[in-house]
Amino acid sequence: MSEDRVVIVAPSVYDRPDIITLGSQASEVEACIKSFFNPDPLLGRVTEEKFRNSLNDPAVGCWIIGHSEVGADGGLWLSDGKVKPVIIGHYFFKANLSWAYLNTCNSEQFIIELQAIHPCYILANIAEIDDAEAGRNGLLLAQAMAETGDILAAYNWVAKGGQSRLRLFPPQIYNEGMRNSEESSFDKDLRRLKQIVFGDPDAGLSSLITIIRNINLRLLRIEIALLILGIILAIFVFYASITRWRQDQIINFLRSIQPTPTEQFHPYLPDEFR
Repeated sequence: MSEDRVVIVAPSVYDRPDIITLGSQASEVEACIKSFFNPDPLLGRVTEEKFRNSLNDPAVGCWIIGHSEVGADGGLWLSDGKVKPVIIGHYFFKANLSWAYLNTCNSEQFIIELQAIHPCYILANIAEIDDAEAGRNGLLLAQAMAETGDILAAYNWVAKGGQSRLRLFPPQIYNEGMRNSEESSFDKDLRRLKQIVFGDPDAGLSSLITIIRNINLRLLRIEIALLILGIILAIFVFYASITRWRQDQIINFLRSIQPTPTEQFHPYLPDEFR
């Protein structure tokens, strides 16, 4: 399967007759994004099994057009029923998605539960909107994708002016707040060990590798400084010894040519008196 695959989920048939079909925009979305991605549409009757199977293979993104409900019994409506956000998160994890677009009504609650399972970029509507606005947001985003080929750049283009109720949720935005308060001691120790070894910029902790590298660099600088100092000391000792040797040679030479006292003050005395 292509790694640039984008799964487009747009059910047009529901077992419940009161659910309005929104899948008509799927063909327009597919036409817009195919210049940069490989669309893999799931249209018509989209069951949970088909949805799950489509995400068994790697994909870069998932574009969902449909209806959702929030609350304890909330979920995404597929043709054969609702799928809870946590389950969708596991399917996203299986496909290793980089991003997902939930073009459904009031999908914010989905983000909390989805990103707890698989942190990825998620675009979603943050409030109750009618089907017309949801469809408009989807088409605008698809057209921006056709221009940019990038989901983040497309979102920035659509969200200009701050009037859109479409929002981008970066990966792990909820992870810290959703850590299980009953986290095991092993998990805590493992997390702390990772912080020590790899560092934690948010907590101002440098990685152990960086600390060791800095220590090695400082030791190397000290070794170089000591080496230079040793060379200077050796030169100084050598120069001092040469200077002393020269001084001794000069003194000996001067002594060898210096006349005796009798030669200095009585140069004309006979030899026997010298």
